[in-house]
Amino acid sequence: CAWAWASAVQRDPRNFEGITLECERTNAKLREVYQSYIDSGADLHSPSGAAYKAKEALDAVNRVCGDGSGAKNGAKDGAKGDGASTG
Repeated sequence: CAWAWASAVQRDPRNFEGITLECERTNAKLREVYQSYIDSGADLHSPSGAAYKAKEALDAVNRVCGDGSGAKNGAKDGAKGDGASTG
């Protein structure tokens, strides 16, 4: 889910705590979720209540998978659900 990726980006901005994005299936919905939080100026919250910055998460998606325009930056292919996987 979106908050899990945001959490990994915040805590481990280099390796994302081992979470990989399967970019071929990271869909526009994940980007839309982050953008909606950015537009509203709100943070994402985990079930425990921890807050994470949507802009940092979206920027990391774009670094890993490209900006959504079809260009990729050395991304991994595939995906699960919202585009984040733990494997």
